[in-house]
Amino acid sequence: MHDGPTFVYELRTRLFGLAPTGTAGEVGFIDIAYERTSLAARENGVEWIGTASALSGIVAGTFLALHGPAGLTELSSSIFDRTSYAIDRLDALDGFRVADVHRPHFREFVLHLQDGAKTASELLSQLATRNIFGGVALSRQSILVCVIEARSTDDIETLATALENL
Repeated sequence: MHDGPTFVYELRTRLFGLAPTGTAGEVGFIDIAYERTSLAARENGVEWIGTASALSGIVAGTFLALHGPAGLTELSSSIFDRTSYAIDRLDALDGFRVADVHRPHFREFVLHLQDGAKTASELLSQLATRNIFGGVALSRQSILVCVIEARSTDDIETLATALENL
């Protein structure tokens, strides 16, 4: 990628980089070419990314920097492991089956309701009364379940126990 100032100043995104701070050996994040942004130049700015999007980028960059080179690998491995745990646990419940149970899943999988006594929407509403977000109804008998990094095996157990008792 060409990184000359003329080209960089025309990019339609906010740009962030590293710069030394007041502490020796320490670096922090800075807005590069700030004067070309809509924040500095208003209607004459060339970037189209809002503050919220830029802040999300800073959060992602900070997360990656704090966790080091192996951080993303560790994070994805833990999500994969918890997703596999959730699949095994929920597929073992009477009245429920996970679609493509023997295939690898990352974060998301479809849980089918087998008995037809309740619709997916009804089941999710009942879970919500227990402050459990069980997923998104894909059809009358299917729920999309997502296992994110903020969920633990205890959270998965809470969901499984609630499903057993509904």
